Amino acid sequence: MRWLLLSPLTLSLVTATPARADDVSVVGERPLSPRASRDAAVPSTVVDGARLRVPGVTAAEVLRGAPGVSVVDGGAGAVSTAAVRGATSAETPVYVGGIRVNDDVGGTADLSALPLFAMERVEIYRGHAPLVADRLGIGGAIFFDPRRVGRRELAYGATIGSFGARESRLRASVGDEDGGAVFALRTSRQTNDFEYVDDGGTAFDARDDRVRRRRNADSSIVDAWAIGRAPLPRGGHLDVVASHAIRDAGVPGNALSPAIRARQHASRTLLAARGHLGERDGVELSLGTSALSSSSRYDDPYFELALGAPGATVRGSRVEQTADVRAELGPQTTLRADARLAHERLAIDAATTQAARRMFSRVGGAMTAHLGERARLDGLAAVECHGTSTGDGARACDTMAPSARAMASATYLGVTAYGGAGRYTRVPTLGERFGVTGPVRGNPALTPERGEIVDAGIRAARRGTGGVRAALDLALFAQWTRELVTYERSSLGFVRPYNTGAARTLGAELDARVELSRHLSAWLTATALEPRVTTEDRAGDLVPFRARLTVAPSIRAATAPWGALDELAVTLRGWHQASRVVDRRGLVLLPAQQRLDAEAEATLLDARLRVAVRVANALGARLVDTLGYPLPGRAYFASFEVVGR
Repeated sequence: MRWLLLSPLTLSLVTATPARADDVSVVGERPLSPRASRDAAVPSTVVDGARLRVPGVTAAEVLRGAPGVSVVDGGAGAVSTAAVRGATSAETPVYVGGIRVNDDVGGTADLSALPLFAMERVEIYRGHAPLVADRLGIGGAIFFDPRRVGRRELAYGATIGSFGARESRLRASVGDEDGGAVFALRTSRQTNDFEYVDDGGTAFDARDDRVRRRRNADSSIVDAWAIGRAPLPRGGHLDVVASHAIRDAGVPGNALSPAIRARQHASRTLLAARGHLGERDGVELSLGTSALSSSSRYDDPYFELALGAPGATVRGSRVEQTADVRAELGPQTTLRADARLAHERLAIDAATTQAARRMFSRVGGAMTAHLGERARLDGLAAVECHGTSTGDGARACDTMAPSARAMASATYLGVTAYGGAGRYTRVPTLGERFGVTGPVRGNPALTPERGEIVDAGIRAARRGTGGVRAALDLALFAQWTRELVTYERSSLGFVRPYNTGAARTLGAELDARVELSRHLSAWLTATALEPRVTTEDRAGDLVPFRARLTVAPSIRAATAPWGALDELAVTLRGWHQASRVVDRRGLVLLPAQQRLDAEAEATLLDARLRVAVRVANALGARLVDTLGYPLPGRAYFASFEVVGR
């Protein structure tokens, strides 16, 4: 496809740009490739700015273009999830305001329920996670950071689009640089009644192909968020996050056996508070508490979901306490200690009734040592304790899960080389072991995953002549996993997790950006994976549902301010995903997929008005999700946002 020609063009611009020794970032100038704030030692990507300001853009669309990230997106308003470096979505924790929103009903985080318009930036940690994450494993971590309070503002936005897409957004903030609050409310609805080609299960015989309209795929979401900050003595502050979301959606089934009457009714409530008690004698203390409660009810009067009953109710909850201490041991050394305690519950009422609970505790520490101005060493170690039971009693600890990593980096002439290794243990979530979420079934026989990661890479940022700026981040990694949890699709259309024995994943990630001027920039990301099973009886088999190559080029052109117009920007975003195997032997394939999105945005009146139009899947490519469900073809969206200050 033509847009793939952008890939070598972008790379050549990055590597051929005349360079100087100084870094791209200068005082008063936004860095071309911003760095993660929680842990600068590990491979990471930051998405912020214009990409998050486009009204109507979804969290899944933002993450799809990031290196190392794979997204399962069911279309507008449908459940969508993300995973990093070939991991599953349950292995990849997602945080909003520092609070993990993965629920133990399914173990995953639903990206469609995140209010992106209330977020300031997204930090993606690949392979390793910072100590502030409550889960350390092979899936890294994704952090969504809310808008910070700093001024009075009232904003309203709306989106209309194809397949019955309607959304309204209201955001209000009060306060100043010392404290305040942000409130956000969203209502969204989609019919998702798009047309798709039903091949009758014969992918290579077009004679029985029929064009059908998707049924029972509608979705409606109402969610409200409140984010506040209040000052505390000695420069400290208290952060509070509260959220409640309600979803009502059809469960459409797959293309060969669609579900006509199955429905899902879900809700989620999140409450969290974290106090930063300020600094005294070089020591900072933070204390936090959070509670997450989620519920999903499935109505299946025609037994289309193979639940064994006309309905099922799944409830999950988690309460967590945290304590974090940061100490400066000198001008070159920082020490951090972390302790966590959590209680999780899962209850299922279907053909049979079952309940599970888990006690979780963790202690960990991290140290950073600067070796002069050009080099640094980072180390992290943590021990988790999991006590899981299915009866009335709760076990204190029946599984120990140690994790550790060491990283080193050195910078010379604006080029940073880094490398490191880590060892992790991940205990399957309650949802993976006992859950049921429509198309996903649990497996009580799952055992903990254990694995090692080795990675190395370079980061470089340069300024050339004529205001040209370029940034490059290239990472190579290898992961070895034992008892890897992966999924297999059954003939009934649902998937079930299982331990695949041993697996090895080799990979490379590229993040290349170039800014030819203030008005023209391009971005190329690429991820190559070689995920192979290494168990003796299956050695060489591909791990299911992992794409071996993903490429995402984009280019953006913008005008200079003129009159009431602050900026008019046009962006093209391409995406290619290689084919994926579905079964353990690699006999069933999901085909390779490509899409091209185009969007235009006008910002007027000192950013008080934004108007955007977007064409998703502009070439009308045939797309399917992980289960083979058809996804929408070409779709059109229009949005606006009015901001009052």
